[in-house]
Amino acid sequence: MKMHRLFFHFVLLLLTIPGNKGFAQEINPIRPVPGLSASWIGQNLFEPVDLTNRSAAVGPDGFEDVQVELKGLSVDSEVESIDVETLGGGQQWSYGTNQQNHWSAEFVRSPATASSGRLVLSVPMIDSGLLTGKSLKISLTYTSGVKAESSVFVGKYSPEMAMPAALLPQIRETEARASWVGSVSASRAGQGAVRIEIDEVKNFQQITSITVSEPSGTNFIYHSGRDRHIENNSRDLYVEPLDHSRLRLDFIPNRDLKGHPLSICLLAEDKSMQIIDLVAGKMDLARVIPEHGLKKSKANPSIDLQLLIDQGGTIELSEGVYKLNTPLVIRKPVSITAADNSRAVLQFRSNSHQFWSSAIKISSGGVSLEGFEIECPATIPWNSEVVDGPALIASSSDKEQKQGGQSLYSGVRLSRLKISSSSVLPQISKNDPIQAVRLIRMSNVSQGIIENCILQGGGILLTEGPWLIRQNRYDGPPGGSISNEVILAHRPFDLIIESNRIEPLARFGDVKQFVQIRGRATSVRIGGNLVRNIGTRDLRNGKSDTVIPMIEAGSRRIKFEGEPLYISSAGDTVVFPGTLDLEPEVGDCIAILSGENAGRFHVVRQILGKGAIRVDPPINALNQAINPPAVSLSSGFKQMVIYKNTIEARTSEDNHIALKGNHFGTIVMNNVFEGGSACLQAVSPPTESPMKPGWSHAPMSSLIIHGNVTRDPEKPMKFSVIRGKEIKSSENRVYFSGQLNFNRLALPPSGIPVEVGDPNPGDPKSLQMLMSNNETGAGSAEIKVIGAVVNGSLIIDQKIPLTTSETIQTTDNRRVSR
Repeated sequence: MKMHRLFFHFVLLLLTIPGNKGFAQEINPIRPVPGLSASWIGQNLFEPVDLTNRSAAVGPDGFEDVQVELKGLSVDSEVESIDVETLGGGQQWSYGTNQQNHWSAEFVRSPATASSGRLVLSVPMIDSGLLTGKSLKISLTYTSGVKAESSVFVGKYSPEMAMPAALLPQIRETEARASWVGSVSASRAGQGAVRIEIDEVKNFQQITSITVSEPSGTNFIYHSGRDRHIENNSRDLYVEPLDHSRLRLDFIPNRDLKGHPLSICLLAEDKSMQIIDLVAGKMDLARVIPEHGLKKSKANPSIDLQLLIDQGGTIELSEGVYKLNTPLVIRKPVSITAADNSRAVLQFRSNSHQFWSSAIKISSGGVSLEGFEIECPATIPWNSEVVDGPALIASSSDKEQKQGGQSLYSGVRLSRLKISSSSVLPQISKNDPIQAVRLIRMSNVSQGIIENCILQGGGILLTEGPWLIRQNRYDGPPGGSISNEVILAHRPFDLIIESNRIEPLARFGDVKQFVQIRGRATSVRIGGNLVRNIGTRDLRNGKSDTVIPMIEAGSRRIKFEGEPLYISSAGDTVVFPGTLDLEPEVGDCIAILSGENAGRFHVVRQILGKGAIRVDPPINALNQAINPPAVSLSSGFKQMVIYKNTIEARTSEDNHIALKGNHFGTIVMNNVFEGGSACLQAVSPPTESPMKPGWSHAPMSSLIIHGNVTRDPEKPMKFSVIRGKEIKSSENRVYFSGQLNFNRLALPPSGIPVEVGDPNPGDPKSLQMLMSNNETGAGSAEIKVIGAVVNGSLIIDQKIPLTTSETIQTTDNRRVSR
């Protein structure tokens, strides 16, 4: 388990140690409910704790919190909320959803039904007056609805006791310089390696590891024999000394790195570091793809096709139907293509009860399938226990693929194929919808291409990248079945989905979504696609049974929120406290939530250890030492562009695009949205981790909505920070920033084309929008602002012109403030 997570759990364990009553004896001036008692612990524990700050917002502020031990808790129910106040009025804290906007408190109870726990509170600064000697009233509510009360005298504490100073990495000045060599013909790293050379390296013998980090999140790592271990999301880096001061670094690239910034870290035995920055130059990513070889074969329907595939090379299929009773397995680089002007059909049928995970299994890179047809009937016994489900064409299972975290299969091309499937998965319950078997499932495949194919059956599942999906036609799943999505992508990078025609035909089944992207994403382009007839229908009344967006991307997990321990004067180094839920990773994003730069974001460029990271671009360091901004750290979606698509809704309930959390600089531009419900929903949703669900919000930073056209929408386009009684309150933090410019928006029946803000109470300043040059073809129109900062003005419960620019002109006399 990693250091930050270990420290986090150590603090939680420490918080639940019984005893240690601190500086003052327990005195209860009010009558407690039997069973619940409170004891003052205070500060100065072996490990100081900072989980809260002096506001309703969540996270630490760099000052040590005080603690109160609660005993006699019910073991039959979890704690839903705790309200704390000084007797006679004054300061108030709240753990839970905190709808009153009191100062935020935290409660640590492990397990969730333990008989004791620790209440963690921030304390006022000294100029607000000391609480010592006063009594705190504690009101606790269980999830069962039962309530309990107790009280405790405040003992000694220091209101300005800062947390221990951050342990800064030892970054030494270096004369070392890196130069990009690019692709090389021969290398210990293997085929397709690229090379970096470093000059003026001092004391190479003392270097224990070298890391090269690239922006999508992959680290290329060398460890000396004394310090050899496997890192997450890493690949091997091969290091060779050229002389006493020159090094050669070779690695197999995961993507085309040309123009991307690389960060190189040399770690010495004394834990000091040398950091070298480099922008990658030209390279040939195609060199990573293994070649087919010179062997050529011709196949006919009577030949053993598997035997030819095992020999590799190029296979030409003559015309005819190839009846296959067992799956084909591709273990070598091979190109299988139909002969010119011939119709070759691979027709799969099962003559046994053995379960299939795929009809064509790909266990090699350098595979090209082109120009023929693939047919699968409904009678094949599919193995529904396979991770991510069975598929007609699939890469090998995770257990077969992963060796040291590296992708084995580079260069899989599916071109001019017609893939037809009548296969569905067995129903677990007769009331469950019938699921179509996926056509394609590709995990751990890089440099994949799916182009000019006709697809009839379930959808496509992809992992990572790069991937190009272009100029395909999707007709739909088997009649009477559904496909949850046409394309599902896990953690993609360099993914292009372009110029596809997605139009399920009447005789085919239903498709819920066009594209769904999960986890995180870097450099995704969805453009020039025509999408029609997407959305699940209730065949009894023609309406959608659920509202599912046709394009969906978002994440509700964050790793940290609060004030970091340290931001360097140059703004390029940030140190987080040890209470991180998960460690930072290269490619993560830091959203600035407060201060003059709120709404901006920065990308994690390199991990320095012990909570320290380098970011790009540097954070504006003005007054950071005195008043550092609150930040949110998360994996998310960056460099994502959705452009020039034409998307027609199937029913009036369908949404076109939903962007839900952890988006950084996403662009939606020049699309045409026909019909449907809300053409675009962009929201900062409540988090699902860390802490309880709804503890904070997953940010949306620097969103751009530009040049889109809507036609006949049923509801307004919506932007909001989602609020509600089950979501914790906050204040003075910006969770959503975006621009809405040059869009042509038709009017829905309500006459309101855009709605900004959430109807539930909350801090309207958490949403900030810039709007200009939007229009409608129906003359003047108004935007409904429930609560937000629009063009620098705080607006609450107002209607403003759709054409709003820098000057806010309202249509009534209610409050508008700057």
